[in-house]
Amino acid sequence: MTVSIIAIMALATSQGPVLPRVGPATYDVAGVKLGMTPDEARQALIKAGYRIDAPLKLESFRGEVTARVAEIRHKSRLTVNDTVAGMSARGPSAEQIGVEFKQWLDGPHVVRASFRGDAETQPQEAFKAQVEGKFGKPTMHVIGGWRWCSAGEKQCGPIANPAMPTLDADYQSRSLTLSIGGEAIQARRGLVEAEARKVAPLQGGSAF
Repeated sequence: MTVSIIAIMALATSQGPVLPRVGPATYDVAGVKLGMTPDEARQALIKAGYRIDAPLKLESFRGEVTARVAEIRHKSRLTVNDTVAGMSARGPSAEQIGVEFKQWLDGPHVVRASFRGDAETQPQEAFKAQVEGKFGKPTMHVIGGWRWCSAGEKQCGPIANPAMPTLDADYQSRSLTLSIGGEAIQARRGLVEAEARKVAPLQGGSAF
């Protein structure tokens, strides 16, 4: 199996996102990698010297399924926000990190990690050198910065929304964004829909 085919498999399974074993899917921002659980992300940030704020909580995967079933049946329901969906933290030199999670059957997993450094403490050229020293040269220049794309990515253009994992960097603002890509997000939505349809299946006809 080639690297590009493996990269295309960055979708979702019932137990969590399946990611390529090379490229941006293996990168980390302050130790945080795509696909990590909240506990893993928390431990990584603490190890990197970050102070973590109280997490943002939204519905679990089962809660999302229940919400979809209620939508299909045109019924109202109470929302239960009991599962980690976001995490923010501050670093030792005023750095800021935001981590976004999406829900799978086995719980939340990282789908985006956003970093912003302090322009008052690190010159632009020093930030660029640090980024390229860690991740190598970017794949291409995009609007607002530079992008590292997964092998086989067909949507790595300046205004594209990549299907597979990417890293974006803006040297001027000292920022990084590590993203899981559209395929995994779309496949996860498909899992929610499939689970909901087990409870509220499509009908073969209407009353007319």
